[in-house]
Amino acid sequence: MSNTGGREEILDKLEDNTMNNKGITEEGGVDNESDTMDSKGIKEENEYGHESDIKYNNGWKEEVKDGGGGDDGGGGDGGDGGGGGGDGGGGGEDSPPDDLSWVTTFEDLLKLVGTKGPWNVMIFFLCSYAFFLTAFNTMSYQFLGATPDHWCLVPVLVEANWTQQQILSIAIPYNNVTGEYDSCHMYDYNYTTVAEMGYEKAREGVLTPTNLTVSCWSRDFNFTQYQSTVVTEWDLVCERKALYSTTQSVLGIGNLAACLVYGIIIDRYGRQRVILTNAILFIIFGNLIVFSPSVNVYILGRGIVSFVKTGLYVSCFVFLMESCAIKYRSLVGSLSVIPWALGYMTIPGIAYLVRTWRLLTVCLTLPALVSISYIWILPESPRWLIQKGRHTEALTVLKKAAKMNKKSLPPDPLLLQAMEQVTCCQQKESDADKSIWAAIKSSLPDIPIFGRKVSLIFCIWFFGAMGYFGISFNATNIKVDIYLYIFMSGFLEIPSYLLMWPAIAYYGRKKIHSSLYFVSGVCILLLMALLLLQVQNDVLLLTISLCGKLFITAVYQLTWICTTELYSTIHRSQAVGGGLLMADIAFISIPYVNDILGDLVVWAPSAVLGCASMTAGLLACLLPETRDNYMPEILGETKYPSTQEIQVSEEAAGGRRKEENVDEV
Repeated sequence: MSNTGGREEILDKLEDNTMNNKGITEEGGVDNESDTMDSKGIKEENEYGHESDIKYNNGWKEEVKDGGGGDDGGGGDGGDGGGGGGDGGGGGEDSPPDDLSWVTTFEDLLKLVGTKGPWNVMIFFLCSYAFFLTAFNTMSYQFLGATPDHWCLVPVLVEANWTQQQILSIAIPYNNVTGEYDSCHMYDYNYTTVAEMGYEKAREGVLTPTNLTVSCWSRDFNFTQYQSTVVTEWDLVCERKALYSTTQSVLGIGNLAACLVYGIIIDRYGRQRVILTNAILFIIFGNLIVFSPSVNVYILGRGIVSFVKTGLYVSCFVFLMESCAIKYRSLVGSLSVIPWALGYMTIPGIAYLVRTWRLLTVCLTLPALVSISYIWILPESPRWLIQKGRHTEALTVLKKAAKMNKKSLPPDPLLLQAMEQVTCCQQKESDADKSIWAAIKSSLPDIPIFGRKVSLIFCIWFFGAMGYFGISFNATNIKVDIYLYIFMSGFLEIPSYLLMWPAIAYYGRKKIHSSLYFVSGVCILLLMALLLLQVQNDVLLLTISLCGKLFITAVYQLTWICTTELYSTIHRSQAVGGGLLMADIAFISIPYVNDILGDLVVWAPSAVLGCASMTAGLLACLLPETRDNYMPEILGETKYPSTQEIQVSEEAAGGRRKEENVDEV
């Protein structure tokens, strides 16, 4: 067996294992840099793609340092200086490559401009700030619509100068089991006669005992803690309580409507334009709703704000994940939502200082003014520009990024040619303007497993959202301090994100995804048992509830990450939008589950939420592992080679090289 034939056989095998010359990826640790193959052997690259050439001598691998010679001439002796020579003479380590034929994906281009420089950090903070803003809108309804203690108002007795406690003891039924006065009913007395009798005579039993009750004519709220809420302003309690739940569930309706259109809008008009437009609309409508004359107008305004907020959130998340390297995806996905947690934690502090709902709404909207600066500092997503064939604009963005990261780029013609290569790979299958449903329908004959993957991930979004938002809004049912509960809920989101990142990097997405859903389900079902047994230990109830919140927060964020890794570039934002659509269907139901069902049976919401989390865990077991895989560029591309597959291929190739060498000896 000749050396030439052996090398060709090895290269053929490696090419088969790396999906039509996409290259074998190789890196220390978990993630990898791309390697390329040429006619002389295998070229191992640094961040520019040309660290060293590997040639073979009698079947064994020999490495030539950076600065190797060109194709036609002799190279230098190596080292950092780098020898010239020949047509392809290379420079030193800091010089850009003169051959970009190895570039087939956007990740390859991203390596040229740098993956962890100031530009990458800037994109991270700009996109993450949107998450800080959206937390204010999504998680504040328990303060905007806080429900203070309330009872039926008996105007005749108030005019007779009866104290509140006197009115309660005579007019309001008392529940010996709960130890509370009825909030929605009063005894059916002739209160004009009662007022004439006076409190002492009425108390002495002159009144004829009765079990007949009627609904309140009007209501008396305890304004000690809250000066004004949407509940006290529009009497959203008792038979009108469903309207209170609707003020929150309408956010889900707005989110759902946004998910139906924003996936296509983001892909058609670009990430930057959608981000800027929605940030401005968020400021405008967020402040307009304080002038709502009725609860119906208020509900409509909340829905509109939710609509634009979702567009802002999804576009920023997609932009962020598109702009980071493979090796940092898990970290960025975990860290990017820490601003959401910070916003979550900030809400109780602002609500404690601002006790009127109108002023509180303004205070929660004004921070969005910072996003106006995005007009000047936020670029368009270079990945989207390349996918759209707008290579000149993408080149401008990449050159600015490289300048900020202090990287040297190859000449413009080489970069433009590389972008053409990437675009050709991306546009093998689908048109970016198709909806995800059309893409799925057209691709199912060629990719049978794709339909199952869609069903699984969308169901996980639904049940995961049930658990996450359900436990987040469950403070009233477990009857703990709402300021402490919401602050701790937001605070625990930070360790949940930080602990999830090393966990998924070490154990993979699939195991952590399913395990955390199971653990959170167990915690929530344990909370149900404590409520069913009427345990009165507030510390225990708070601890168990927050444990469930810790785990469900981590795994719900992991669902976001898995979704972006399972779908192609041209449908990634639509896939996230579709997942959010399912989550919003769950979100719409959560206020009614917690508020209405919780009023009837206090432990029932926890039972529903615990079962939902367990179901999501079962479904997550059926998803494929996505750790270390490239984000696919087109719909038909199921995956790129993973680190483990590459190592197996290299070990097999290395073993064959040694065998060939022994045979020749």
